[in-house]
Amino acid sequence: MIEVISNIGLKIENGGLFISRGQGIHPRRIIHSWELIFVESGSLSIREDNDYYTVGAGQCLILAPGKTHEGTDNFPADLKFFWIHFTLLPSELPALLPGESTITLANYIRVKDSNSVASLFRLFLSEQTANAPVELLNTIFLLILKKLAASVPFDKHTENESVLVQQAAAYIRTHYHLKISTSSVAAKLKCNPDYLGRLFRQYRGLTVTDEINQQRVKTAESLLVTSLFSLPDIATRCGFTDTAYFREIFKKYKGVTPKKWRALYSRIHINTH
Repeated sequence: MIEVISNIGLKIENGGLFISRGQGIHPRRIIHSWELIFVESGSLSIREDNDYYTVGAGQCLILAPGKTHEGTDNFPADLKFFWIHFTLLPSELPALLPGESTITLANYIRVKDSNSVASLFRLFLSEQTANAPVELLNTIFLLILKKLAASVPFDKHTENESVLVQQAAAYIRTHYHLKISTSSVAAKLKCNPDYLGRLFRQYRGLTVTDEINQQRVKTAESLLVTSLFSLPDIATRCGFTDTAYFREIFKKYKGVTPKKWRALYSRIHINTH
C-alpha cells in the first residue's frame, strides 16, 4: 500500500505508452522512483524482487523504488500499457492542512472504470508532449490516482477468472470482425447467454457486447494510425456494418472520434522497447 498527500505529496517525472512489437522482454532494472503501470490490452509478465505478477488488460501495478524488476516472459503482440514515473515527497507535517487529502492505493489493482482511466492517461501524455506546466500534469495524475483508489485490490494468489469467461474472451479476440453477439458466443460455448453475461459482469465488470466492441475499437485504433484505409473500410474490417455506428462506439470508448484520433495520435509519447 502507498499513501499520497494529494496537494503536496508527489512529483511527476515522465510518462509514456508502450506498444509491443511482438518481441523482446522487459529489461532488468532498479529505479529510484515509483512507477505506475496500467495495461490497456494484452498482459505484462513481470517480477519485482520475489513477487511475480501477470498484469492483464484493465489492471494496474505500482512498482516501488529501489527494488529489482524485470520481465518474466516475452512481450505478447497485443500488449499495450501506459506508464508514469513519480516520486513521493517526504512530509514532516503532523496533520493534513485544509484542502489536503490522502490517497491510499494498493500496489496491484483491478480497475473499475478502465476506459476513463485510459482516457486520463492519454490526456496526461498529450499535455506532457505539449510541455504543459507541472502543476497541470500533477492534477491529471491525481485524478488517475483517485480513480485507482476507488478500484478493487487484486489478489493474485486467490482470484481466478472463470474458465468460461476466458474461453469467450479468446473467441471474441479471433472473431470480432465477424457478425457476433452475446447469443452467438454463448451458442459457440454451449452455455446460456444470460449466464455468460452475468459471469462477464462478475469477473470483468462489463458486458459481452462491451468486450466485443472493445476488441473492435482496439483494432480500429491501430488501423487508424498504421494504415491509409478510409473510415468505412476500417469499420468493415473491424466488424462494424455501419460507419456512423462505428464513430459512435469509437467515441464512447476513446473519448474522441476516429478522425480526431488519427489526427492526434502522433503527438503521444510512444515507446516500443
